[in-house]
Parts: sequence; C-alpha cells; structure tokens
Amino acid sequence: PHTLPDRAATAALLHRLARAALAAAADD
Repeated sequence: PHTLPDRAATAALLHRLARAALAAAADD
C-alpha cells in the first residue's frame, strides 16, 4: 500500500540520491 507519507519519503530519498549524483558529477 502506497500511503502519502511513504510517497513523500520515497521522493525525498530520490531527491537526495539525485543531489548526491549531481554533487559527485560536479566534484569530478
């Protein structure tokens, strides 16, 4: 069951991963 808080947590996790990837690319 996909509840709203679960979706929010997933979105936050994906956002963190995306920013980490951008930071790694910029640091390269």
